[in-house]
Amino acid sequence: REFVTLHGTTSKRLSLGAHSDLIKSKKEEYEINQEILEPTIRSQVRKGRQHAPASCGVVSPLAGAQEALVAICIQMGKIRQPLNVSEGVALMNDIIHGTQFEEGLRRFQEEHQLGDKMFQRGTVTKGWWRGFNSRYRHRLVTRCGERFA
Repeated sequence: REFVTLHGTTSKRLSLGAHSDLIKSKKEEYEINQEILEPTIRSQVRKGRQHAPASCGVVSPLAGAQEALVAICIQMGKIRQPLNVSEGVALMNDIIHGTQFEEGLRRFQEEHQLGDKMFQRGTVTKGWWRGFNSRYRHRLVTRCGERFA
C-alpha cells in the first residue's frame, strides 16, 4: 500500500519493475549496502497484511510492577543475595498488595478463568515466577553458576 501511494496509482497491479524501483529508492534513502531480493519484498507485501502487528498478545497487568522487581533483582544480584522462587513470589505479592496492579491482576485472572475455587485471586504464583524469569532473562544475569533473579 505504501508503494501505491508513493507512485500515485490506484491500480491493484503494479507496473513491471516496480518492486526493483522501490528497493533501489529505499536502499538509497536508508543507505543500505546489502542486497535485497525482490521475492522477499513480494512475499511481505500482501493485500491487507500489516508489516508491524498492532498487538503481540495480552499486555500483562503487572508490567509496571515487574520493572520495579527487575531493578530489585539486579540490585540483589550485585550484593550477591539472589532471590529464590518463594522470595521472588512473596516480594512481588508485597509490591502489588493494595495497589491498582493487584486489582488489575485480580480482574485479569477472573476474565481468563485462572485458578480454582481455592486460588487466591490478585496474587502471583510459582508459574508466574517462571514466566517472569523467561521474559526478563536478557536483563537478569547468570554469573558463577548462580541465577541472579
